[in-house]
Amino acid sequence: MAIVQSSYELVFIPSYRIFALRDIDMAADSGLRDALFPSDREVVTATDCDIYVKVSQDILPVRVVVNVYGSPPGRSSWLSDVAMPSIANLHCPSGQLLLCDIMGSGLAGIDIPCGQGSCSVAIYWRGRKRAEAARASILRAMAGGATPSEVEELQGRNSGVEEYLLEIW
Repeated sequence: MAIVQSSYELVFIPSYRIFALRDIDMAADSGLRDALFPSDREVVTATDCDIYVKVSQDILPVRVVVNVYGSPPGRSSWLSDVAMPSIANLHCPSGQLLLCDIMGSGLAGIDIPCGQGSCSVAIYWRGRKRAEAARASILRAMAGGATPSEVEELQGRNSGVEEYLLEIW
């Protein structure tokens, strides 16, 4: 069984409901257009240089965990809403990745195990339906005259229920 070499975590609200994983020195790839307009069922869009993940809502922070391995990790013990993860190969000439929303806000300096070159990424997710239900509940509360502190309390209670795991090797 492969051992985690490094682990990163980011909790944020991705702009336009999308976060990306790409080489730290590369600009957004042409895959962005496809990521912005996928079918409703698509969660992951990938090109050779970018991976885009469409989150389910834009009111609650999502939690993204990145685990880096020196070899393929095998079947994840992470309970996921998907039977099989999405797997993509990612070109990374600098050897460092950027996990960010499409505006560039996020976490920089994720070292890939091979240094410079290409790596594989498995993407798992869970909690999307719970986050959608929480979003609907918050919107109903807002429409019903909830105070800002009541809305913040609802957001805090549901922060991170939508989660993503990215395994890199």
